This record gives sequence, C-alpha cells and structure tokens, in this order.
Amino acid sequence: MQQTTGAPCLFWQGASGDVNPILPEAGYEAARTLGMRLGCEAAKLWHYAQPVQADCVKAARRLVNLPPYHGLSQAHATRKAAEMAAELEVIKSNPASTTELIDWYKAQVERTARNRDSWTNPALTPPAVPTEQQAFRLGELAWAGVPTEIFSSIGMQIKKNSPYPHTFIATHANDYFGYLPAPDAYPEGGYEVDESCAVAPEGITLLVDNFTAMFQEIR
Repeated sequence: MQQTTGAPCLFWQGASGDVNPILPEAGYEAARTLGMRLGCEAAKLWHYAQPVQADCVKAARRLVNLPPYHGLSQAHATRKAAEMAAELEVIKSNPASTTELIDWYKAQVERTARNRDSWTNPALTPPAVPTEQQAFRLGELAWAGVPTEIFSSIGMQIKKNSPYPHTFIATHANDYFGYLPAPDAYPEGGYEVDESCAVAPEGITLLVDNFTAMFQEIR
C-alpha cells in the first residue's frame, strides 16, 4: 500500500471476530497473498479518497469491570464441562496428538469444570474482567479503541450509535481477553464462546453504552 501510494499507512484490526478470509488457506504464503490482495484493494480506494479538515483532536478513556462469563445457566455449564471432558479423552487416544495439544485440552477441562461448579459454589465464580476503553476524535473521524476481539455486529452497533459520519473500530487496543461474541452466539457455542470467552453477554451492552457516552464526551 505504501509503495503504491507513497502515503504513510496505519493498520488496525476491525470487528472481525466472526469474519474469515474468503479462501480458507493456511501457511505464510497464504497470509502474504491475502495481505497483497487487501493492500491492492486499499490502494485502489485511496485514489478515490477525499481529504477532510481535522479541526480538533480529542480523546476519552474509561476503566471498566466487565461481568465474567461462566455459562448461561447451571445446565449449560454442566453440559459444556461434560463435552470438553469427552473431547479430552478423544484427543488423548489419538497417537498424533501432541503434548501441547493435550495440555491445552486439560486446561479447558479444568476451566469448564470450574464454571460448572461455580453455579453451586459462588467462590469459584470467575472475577470481573478489568479493562480500558478508549475513544478518539480527529475532526469528523472517530475511533473506538476496543480492548479485545469482538464480533462484527457489535462493531456495527458501536458505529450506529456514533454521532460522527465516519467511525472506525480498532480492536485488540491495549488489552486482550479472548473473544466477545454477539449475544445470539452464546447459545450456539463454538470455539469463540466455549473456549475463548471471558465476558458474559451483559458485558456487551456495557461496552457499547460506554462508547456511546464517550463519543458524546469528545464532541
């Protein structure tokens, strides 16, 4: 992109927690060619871009404690713990499984078992997730600094609530605690929910509302 346009470039990851490349490829060469396609598309759009006046620079930040996720219900947490324990046995019985893979599954078994038991023993409930949210404004452009990896619909809601004509989502901003899925993804489960999610669904509302308020602070 920089070689083609001569313009300095800044890259940030958007709300792509449930977005995959159009071609399911693996390996460095696949990543390189995907980056080439992305860069060429950005360079093409750059030629149509129009400059805007940046009459001000403002920022806001909030330190928040997001509610922890330990299953949608006792029955849900119990079922997930059983499923993960069964998966571990399958992995252990596979001669091709590495020690690292087995250890990862063991950690997931311990985590899901703790989530299951937390419904009858509150002392085992995971702690709240402390993190930081940031909002930036450069003229009529705005950015939401999201401290983890969110699904696209959450990013779209943040942008919809913004009063600025151009609002961008920058995830993995100063923190990372796994995925933050869309509300309707929690019952479906899957890797992003069952194995890499630390925040309860109600944390989504808190996150979005904080950005809405911060966008107003920097107007």
